[in-house]
Amino acid sequence: LSAISHDVSAPLAAITASLSGLLTSDGALDQAAERQLLETANTEARRLHRLVKIRRSVTRLETGVLTVKTEPHELLDLVSAALEELGTSAGQRRVSFDIPEDLPLVPMDIGLITHVFINLFSNALKYSPPDQPVEVRGRIIDDQLEVLVVDRGIGVLPEDLGRVFDKFYRVADVGSSNGLGLGLAICKAFIEAHDGRITLENNPMGGTIVRVVIPFREAATSWENLKL
Repeated sequence: LSAISHDVSAPLAAITASLSGLLTSDGALDQAAERQLLETANTEARRLHRLVKIRRSVTRLETGVLTVKTEPHELLDLVSAALEELGTSAGQRRVSFDIPEDLPLVPMDIGLITHVFINLFSNALKYSPPDQPVEVRGRIIDDQLEVLVVDRGIGVLPEDLGRVFDKFYRVADVGSSNGLGLGLAICKAFIEAHDGRITLENNPMGGTIVRVVIPFREAATSWENLKL
């Protein structure tokens, strides 16, 4: 309940503030200002909708009834969808891609994997300076899709590397971030539901590298023993 309350409070506050601003303006706002408030409310409403869907998936995963529906998808399409969901926070940053044009389609659940990339990109943007790029690299190794999300941010202390995917675990040096430590745990569960794996390591040039590996074979259809 605490996690759900934490997740929904920020978008609800933004939606309420935007709509209140429109209702109390008495015509004082110009068209551009009104549009900005409406776009904020729309963006946050979409974010809230996504959070509710993810929480539903997590609940189904923890109770052993989640069914992963895999279909062949292009990696670039999923990456682009994730960045679009992040909106202005990603649009104002430099994100580079190293994804071969001939990369084959990979069986993935588009909803679950898109959420994984949303979380990974959000972290990379949040914990790296505005003038530093975020890189996305994709390749095929031994019949597996390997995706790297590389940032030039604050990095992770060596003693935290083995625990960053634990539920509710947060590293000590995270600046002003007030998350609950669930994001990477959910990513790990969604990737493992595809019979894949996800790891995090420090970038030798500063920052972190998150490595996601997904096999080409069809994943199982249910995970009674898979828990967060």
